[in-house]
Amino acid sequence: MKLAVLTTHPVQYVAPVFRELTKFSDLEFKVFFGCDHGTQAQEDPNFGVVFKWDCDLVAGYDHEFLSSGSIQSIRGFSGVKLAFSALQ
Repeated sequence: MKLAVLTTHPVQYVAPVFRELTKFSDLEFKVFFGCDHGTQAQEDPNFGVVFKWDCDLVAGYDHEFLSSGSIQSIRGFSGVKLAFSALQ
Protein backbone atom coordinates (compact mmCIF):
# COMPACT_ATOMS: atom_id res chain seq x y z
CA MET A 1 0.00 0.00 0.00
CA LYS A 2 1.18 3.53 -0.74
CA LEU A 3 0.35 6.68 1.21
CA ALA A 4 1.39 10.20 0.31
CA VAL A 5 0.68 13.16 2.56
CA LEU A 6 0.63 16.67 1.12
CA THR A 7 0.84 19.44 3.69
CA THR A 8 1.98 23.02 4.05
CA HIS A 9 5.05 22.63 6.29
CA PRO A 10 6.55 20.41 9.01
CA VAL A 11 4.60 20.63 12.28
CA GLN A 12 5.96 19.56 15.66
CA TYR A 13 2.91 17.57 16.76
CA VAL A 14 2.47 15.70 13.46
CA ALA A 15 6.09 14.59 12.94
CA PRO A 16 5.81 11.75 15.53
CA VAL A 17 2.76 10.39 13.69
CA PHE A 18 4.72 10.36 10.42
CA ARG A 19 7.56 8.50 12.14
CA GLU A 20 5.13 5.89 13.47
CA LEU A 21 3.69 5.30 10.00
CA THR A 22 7.12 4.23 8.75
CA LYS A 23 6.97 1.25 11.13
CA PHE A 24 4.35 -0.49 8.99
CA SER A 25 6.36 -2.76 6.70
CA ASP A 26 3.55 -3.04 4.14
CA LEU A 27 3.21 0.75 3.76
CA GLU A 28 5.23 2.92 1.39
CA PHE A 29 4.93 6.36 2.96
CA LYS A 30 6.13 9.82 1.90
CA VAL A 31 5.31 13.38 2.95
CA PHE A 32 5.37 16.31 0.54
CA PHE A 33 5.76 19.76 2.08
CA GLY A 34 4.87 23.04 0.39
CA CYS A 35 7.73 24.79 2.19
CA ASP A 36 10.35 24.25 4.88
CA HIS A 37 8.84 26.71 7.36
CA GLY A 38 9.60 25.51 10.87
CA THR A 39 12.86 23.73 10.05
CA GLN A 40 15.07 26.80 10.36
CA ALA A 41 15.49 29.42 13.07
CA GLN A 42 13.22 32.41 12.54
CA GLU A 43 12.28 35.61 14.27
CA ASP A 44 8.81 36.06 15.68
CA PRO A 45 7.76 39.55 14.54
CA ASN A 46 5.45 40.12 17.51
CA PHE A 47 7.96 39.15 20.20
CA GLY A 48 11.20 40.11 18.44
CA VAL A 49 13.00 36.91 19.43
CA VAL A 50 14.60 34.21 17.28
CA PHE A 51 13.38 30.69 17.95
CA LYS A 52 13.84 27.19 16.58
CA TRP A 53 12.26 23.85 17.47
CA ASP A 54 14.54 21.73 19.63
CA CYS A 55 13.80 18.60 17.59
CA ASP A 56 14.23 17.67 13.94
CA LEU A 57 10.76 17.87 12.43
CA VAL A 58 11.62 15.87 9.31
CA ALA A 59 13.90 13.12 10.65
CA GLY A 60 12.79 9.52 10.52
CA TYR A 61 10.47 9.50 7.52
CA ASP A 62 10.67 9.96 3.76
CA HIS A 63 9.83 13.50 2.74
CA GLU A 64 10.32 16.05 0.00
CA PHE A 65 10.05 19.83 -0.08
CA LEU A 66 8.25 20.96 -3.21
CA SER A 67 10.14 23.56 -5.20
CA SER A 68 8.82 27.08 -5.03
CA GLY A 69 8.22 26.87 -8.77
CA SER A 70 5.81 23.96 -8.41
CA ILE A 71 3.67 25.54 -5.69
CA GLN A 72 3.64 28.88 -3.95
CA SER A 73 1.60 27.73 -0.99
CA ILE A 74 -1.00 25.14 -0.17
CA ARG A 75 -4.15 26.95 0.89
CA GLY A 76 -7.43 25.16 0.78
CA PHE A 77 -8.58 22.52 -1.67
CA SER A 78 -7.48 24.42 -4.79
CA GLY A 79 -3.92 24.62 -3.47
CA VAL A 80 -3.86 20.90 -2.80
CA LYS A 81 -5.09 20.20 -6.34
CA LEU A 82 -2.35 22.45 -7.74
CA ALA A 83 0.34 20.74 -5.67
CA PHE A 84 -0.92 17.29 -6.63
CA SER A 85 -0.76 18.25 -10.30
CA ALA A 86 2.87 19.35 -9.83
CA LEU A 87 3.75 15.91 -8.45
CA GLN A 88 2.38 13.97 -11.40
